[in-house]
Amino acid sequence: MRKDHLMKIFLIAFLLFAPVAKADYFIKDGNGVLQQVKSTIIGGAILSSSQNTDPSGTPILQSSASSPINISTATTVQIVPLISGNSILVTSYDIIAGGTGTFGFVYGTGTNCGTGQQPLTGAYPLASQAGIAKGNGSGVILKVPQGNALCATTSAAVQMSGSLSYIQGNF
Repeated sequence: MRKDHLMKIFLIAFLLFAPVAKADYFIKDGNGVLQQVKSTIIGGAILSSSQNTDPSGTPILQSSASSPINISTATTVQIVPLISGNSILVTSYDIIAGGTGTFGFVYGTGTNCGTGQQPLTGAYPLASQAGIAKGNGSGVILKVPQGNALCATTSAAVQMSGSLSYIQGNF
C-alpha cells in the first residue's frame, strides 16, 4: 500500500476512536430558569433548549414587536414604554435623517425618560439623507434595564425616520 493511503487510513481511524471533549453547562433562559446546555463536541452544535439565550443568560430571540421612529423636532421622545419589572431588548433599528442633526437612544422613567435618564448609545451625527441601521431582529443589540422606558433623543428640528424591533419581558 502507498504511504499516502496508509496516512489517510490512520487519520480516519484516529478521528473515529479518539476521545472527544464534551461540555455541559448551565445558563438562564428568558424566564430566569436554569437550563442545562449539552454540547456534542466543544465548538459543535448546542441543543435547541439553549438556543434562546447567550452564555450570560441574555435571550437571543426573534423580535416580537416593533415601533416606528418619526421625530421632526429637537426633543427626547418615548419609543417603547416601560412595564414594571420588564426589560426592553432591542434587536434591530434603522434611522434616516432628513437633515443634519444627531440621534441617540436613552432610557429612564417618567415622561419621555425625563427621570433618571441614562444614555444607551452615543449621539450619532447624521447628515441629510444619511442613516444608521443595526441588527437583524434575531439577537440583542441593546438592553434597557428593568423598569425603564426606551426613548430617542435628537438635536435638531429635522425629520428622523425609521423603526425599532424589540422584545419586552422579565429578563
